[in-house]
Amino acid sequence: MAWKGTEKKGRAYVVKLTRWGLNLGLRIPKSIVRKYQLSDGEEVSIEEKKNSLEIKKINTLEPHDNYSI
Repeated sequence: MAWKGTEKKGRAYVVKLTRWGLNLGLRIPKSIVRKYQLSDGEEVSIEEKKNSLEIKKINTLEPHDNYSI
């Protein structure tokens, strides 16, 4: 990924959007994946702001075999 510079909250990356069926997708740089412990298939939320998009990790508790309800 191309380095764009620094922002108040950290680094900004320039990434290309890629067609994925009728949608567009983007690749998240490895350093961000590691920092936020993201994984393949994990869901994130995308919120529209005034002039930007905000991507947030959704903290969910995965069901575990040892849990009983």
